[in-house]
Amino acid sequence: MRVRGKPTCHPDRQLKGHGLCNACYKRTFQNKQMAKCHPDRPHEARGLCARCYEAERLTEPGVRERIQRNRRALYQKNPERFKAAVKSCRLRNYSSSMVNAARSRARKRGLEFSLTAADIAVPDTCPLLGIPIFVGEQRHKDNSPTLDRIRNDAGYTPDNVWVISYRANRIKNDSTVEEFLAIADGLKRRLGL
Repeated sequence: MRVRGKPTCHPDRQLKGHGLCNACYKRTFQNKQMAKCHPDRPHEARGLCARCYEAERLTEPGVRERIQRNRRALYQKNPERFKAAVKSCRLRNYSSSMVNAARSRARKRGLEFSLTAADIAVPDTCPLLGIPIFVGEQRHKDNSPTLDRIRNDAGYTPDNVWVISYRANRIKNDSTVEEFLAIADGLKRRLGL
C-alpha cells in the first residue's frame, strides 16, 4: 500500500495532488482563471483570453515574418498541394472569404464595415437575374456569388449588402436606379416595344 505524503501548502490537510491540498488544487487546476481583458472568457496566457493573446503575439517582433517564412517553405516544398489546400479552404469557407475581401475594400475606400460571415447567406439563385449561383473552382464566373452593396454611398453593413451573381454585380456596378430605368426606356423605344 502506498503511503501518501502531506501537502506543502497546508500540512494539516490531506494531499490531493501536485503537493497541494484539495482546496488549493481546485483553485489552481480545476477552476480556470478568467482573462483580465474579457472577464467572461477563460485565461489563455499573460492574463489574456485566447483571441487577445493571439493578437498580441502577432504584434511581437519577428512573429509575422516567421509565419510568412514557414508558408513560403511549404509552398516551395510542394506548390500544387499548397494551392489545392488554399482553394479547398476558400471553397469551404466562401462566406468568410467574401467578408475578408469586403473588409479590405472597405478599409481602402474608408467605408463603414460591420459584417461577419454569419451575416452572409448565399442564395441558390441570383435575386436580380434568376440564374443559379454556385461557387466554382476558378476565380469569378458569371454564376459566382459576389457581395454587393445595395446603396453604393453606404458601407458594408448587414442591412446594406446582399449576395448576387457576378454577372449582375458587373451590370449593376456603380449605376443608379434612374440610370437603369433610362437604359430600359431607351431599349424599349429602340426595339419598338
